[in-house]
Amino acid sequence: MNNKLIGIISNEGELKGVIEDNSFNVKVQIMESGPRGPQGPKGEKGDKGEKGEQGPKGDKGDKGESAYEHWLSLGNVGTINDFLLTLKGDKGDKGDKGDDGYTPVKGVDYFDGKDGKDGIDGTNGYTPIRGTDYWTEADQTAIVADVLAALPNGDGVSY
Repeated sequence: MNNKLIGIISNEGELKGVIEDNSFNVKVQIMESGPRGPQGPKGEKGDKGEKGEQGPKGDKGDKGESAYEHWLSLGNVGTINDFLLTLKGDKGDKGDKGDDGYTPVKGVDYFDGKDGKDGIDGTNGYTPIRGTDYWTEADQTAIVADVLAALPNGDGVSY
């Protein structure tokens, strides 16, 4: 018979196991035990266990310091405005030139609309009349000359 006993020793000193072919169970009581043997070699890493349940919510922590308070704790001195001024860094290097922009293509990106209907004709405008609605510079010069010529020259006038 080539059956092997496979088992473990419980904390109570009881050997529990089964014959390899599982045809029957065996229970062995150990009456005496010898001195404890040396530590055995470390076994292979076991499979990852299932995820455990979430634990209870922890207590609220203490209030942390502000960025300004931390700045002061590092040995800096100044007002909050002084601190804020330290947040601006040096001017950066000039960036690379960007690619040329996209030029829209007629018939692909946009389409010309159809011409609309002609509108209704408007009323005829008023054509100004020379000598009534307007005078040219030559007209004005002639009017002034006519008025001056019509004035009496002073002969036969008494005051």
